[in-house]
Amino acid sequence: MKAIVQRVTARKLLNLRLFEEASTGKRWMQSVMDQQLEIMCVSQFTLYHRLKGNRPDFSRAMQGPEAQQLYGTLLEKLRTLYVPDRIRDGRFGAMMQVHIQNDGPVTLEIESPVQSEQERQKLLRSQGHKAKAVGNPAEGVVEAMEKTNMEEK
Repeated sequence: MKAIVQRVTARKLLNLRLFEEASTGKRWMQSVMDQQLEIMCVSQFTLYHRLKGNRPDFSRAMQGPEAQQLYGTLLEKLRTLYVPDRIRDGRFGAMMQVHIQNDGPVTLEIESPVQSEQERQKLLRSQGHKAKAVGNPAEGVVEAMEKTNMEEK
């Protein structure tokens, strides 16, 4: 399953249309591959947090060795699908100062698919969502999500 996650995530990163097409000026038309750009990958477990009171809690983040393997495999997949020299990465688990220049006020969160509908529901509940099954629940069709104010005690 993890191989599928890396393949899907790598393809999404490479093919996501984020950039303007120079000839037409149309936004959201070209991908990293279309423009032959580089990708800088930085492992950042702090993005996978939840708030417990006034503190961030990282207990649901993947453990270091497993996360490092997953990260390494994703980098390999990106380098296989694209030009290897255009995939850059930081040191896993290191404190780094990364200087970036954003091109516009755009931030997108890309999540990997989970292994099963049961895991999806568990993840959604942990993030404070209440899932409403629509259609055949056996197929795991979930279309509507409501943000709920769930506090963990």
